[in-house]
Amino acid sequence: MTRRQIVAAALAVVLAVGGIVSLIGYTRGAEARAFEGTEMTPVLRVVSGVPSGTAAAKIGTRVERVEMPATAVVEGAIDDLAAVAGRVTTTTLEPGEQVLASRFAAPETQKKADPTDVPVGFQEITVDLSLQRSVAKALDPGDVVGVIAGYGQQKAAASQSGFALQMVLVTAVRTPAALAAAEEPVLVTLAVKGNDAVKVAHAEEFGWIILTKQNDETDTSGPRTITSKDVLP
Repeated sequence: MTRRQIVAAALAVVLAVGGIVSLIGYTRGAEARAFEGTEMTPVLRVVSGVPSGTAAAKIGTRVERVEMPATAVVEGAIDDLAAVAGRVTTTTLEPGEQVLASRFAAPETQKKADPTDVPVGFQEITVDLSLQRSVAKALDPGDVVGVIAGYGQQKAAASQSGFALQMVLVTAVRTPAALAAAEEPVLVTLAVKGNDAVKVAHAEEFGWIILTKQNDETDTSGPRTITSKDVLP
């Protein structure tokens, strides 16, 4: 390559870079002119996807702070992760969306009893239940529950249900981050004898389970098993 060609190539590069810089400057100027007189508000915007369950402290550069017209800012949007410190995301945050405080909640809580509280000869088994079927957040380790088990198609006349166990000790409870997330399970660990563990496992696998919170004064009398005929007049 001759000296003249080298100079021409270098000049072309300089002109190209200058054109890009000018274009960027013009674009930013156009944006500024477009928003001239508009009230701007800082807000966090998602740059790359943030999985559900991510701690606010670990989001880092997955979000960026930008200025947006106040009319375009979604209610509940935040401009600093400090506003949700100590919380975790309850859903996946997608690129381009604004960061909302409502998408964060306290981490799931797990309460566990001292292992020495489990009666001698008993074993622990965990059931995976919905909020409604697990007495929501009313349970704590050390509480006792009744285990209602049922079989058969829902709303079918031949379906049966009844107390499989009563006065069962709860040794651990794990609740979801947000009670509003009804699809999130509640894990309740029970201390039972060997044969009762099999009953619980069978009911959870092939039927369904609902827990009732009981205490020392709970009336545990009544029919062992019922069908719809026993409920409806």
